[in-house]
Amino acid sequence: MVRTEGLTEGDPSAPQPIDLTVTYSTRVTSRLVNPDPSVLASEAQLFIDEPAADQRVYCTASAMKAATCPVGANAFQGIQSGPFTLTWTHIPFTPPGPGKHRVLRIQNVRVDASSLPPMVYAPNATVTWLPADALTLDNPNPAVVITAPGLTWSLQSFASPPTPLAGPLTLPQCVARNQRLSANPANSTAPQAPSFIVRVTEGFASAFKKWTWFRLPWMPKHPGEPETTEVRASDWPDQNLLGISYNLENGFFTRALASQPDGLGDAGYASSATRFTVKFSGPPGVQFHAPAWGLGSDATNSLVRLAVDDPAAAPSLITPYVPLGPASSALRTHYHPSHTYVYEITSKGAASNDALDSVDLPFYIAHPGTPAVGLGPASVSVYFSPTANTAFASQYAPIPRFKPSDEWRTVANVTACEPKPKLAASLGVKSGPSNARVWPITLTNNGTGVAANARVTAGKIIQTAGPACSPTILTPFPLVYGDLAAGSAATKNLTLNLAACTAAARFSATFALAPATTASEGFVTLHNLLP
Repeated sequence: MVRTEGLTEGDPSAPQPIDLTVTYSTRVTSRLVNPDPSVLASEAQLFIDEPAADQRVYCTASAMKAATCPVGANAFQGIQSGPFTLTWTHIPFTPPGPGKHRVLRIQNVRVDASSLPPMVYAPNATVTWLPADALTLDNPNPAVVITAPGLTWSLQSFASPPTPLAGPLTLPQCVARNQRLSANPANSTAPQAPSFIVRVTEGFASAFKKWTWFRLPWMPKHPGEPETTEVRASDWPDQNLLGISYNLENGFFTRALASQPDGLGDAGYASSATRFTVKFSGPPGVQFHAPAWGLGSDATNSLVRLAVDDPAAAPSLITPYVPLGPASSALRTHYHPSHTYVYEITSKGAASNDALDSVDLPFYIAHPGTPAVGLGPASVSVYFSPTANTAFASQYAPIPRFKPSDEWRTVANVTACEPKPKLAASLGVKSGPSNARVWPITLTNNGTGVAANARVTAGKIIQTAGPACSPTILTPFPLVYGDLAAGSAATKNLTLNLAACTAAARFSATFALAPATTASEGFVTLHNLLP
């Protein structure tokens, strides 16, 4: 205050301390860089009159509370004064005077957008200050955020070009799919093309955000990435230009603040680039093999990379399996009816802030067939990750994080096959003298139905090597095994007279089997048999 009578009073524009509070219509979730209850220092920062980077004088949260900001302070750390509010106290503020303006800019504010109505541009923040007559704002109730869905996804057929999947794939239970792959995920030969494509698209331009301009030092390298692309922490470019939208998950940060108290050096850093989860649920025995990169891309140019194959695992890059051919990418696999794959936007993909980015992820379905696979639908869900059920400011909770929103769509149905038998014959260990040699013949039902009255109806022995001789089958046909359930087997003995044959003789044996569903199933030939 100054004296009304005076002619030589102090500078009427001298700084006076003010308290500024911004109240949002949703929770403030900016990182708490010093969660001490006596401080509650936020990564949010207030700047006065757009100071250039080399002209900023910082005041930390503790110094503000103690009213000990340095002379000339023009950059102030926020205080999380409530779930919805950020406060700056004891700010040394000089009023601009009649007809003049000063600019107050706030950076690094993160909010819970899930509780706001979509596509509404309306005031959702209120700025208040004490003392009330210290300043007048042009707009004390600004609209600071407008929300829109950030991700859409669809199921596509594996075609050139991909087309929307007309309906769930039908997978007969008795027909193995990508059998060699299901037995050995590192198998580099795929008998079938990818089963389907998950297409993930931005809901609006810039919804998919990179982490920073360069790789952060704790971000794992892509397999095969040249060492020259690794960037040291000392080489990071600051993201500290006021009024610039970097469209990155990292916010406003300056490496030079690392020595500042109250965690100010941690302000602005995100935990990762934008991530999304592709989650599967299916019958037991059904495997989903996931690409490490987008379709037609690799470690050098893919918009996304497979970051985690289980959301509970450490957030590091997992080593992919070998490629399954030029149309696919490196794969990961799992052997569980429910699993998740987390993808992350890379610094190498052609992500654009002006167009809707999209990525196609080709997935393989594999299973060994009956009886190892169960019946039922196989479904997929895609959503931003990681997810959290609460939205509060935190020191360690990951940024970004999202509200859970599973939307399941059926991609395939494992259906029961018509019950049919399928007999196979094998020869066991032979025994007995050469004039009454016993060959044990085992019939196995590899089909899906009962083989009623299973039998070997006829047989023929043909010599293929060694001194000529004439083997004789002594056991009369048919060899009757009875009813064989699916997956069961039985053995009967066939007796032969091989007395005229030497040990150098070799034979092949052809047997007629019944019942048979096709002509090719009615006969089996065993080759290169010893006497």
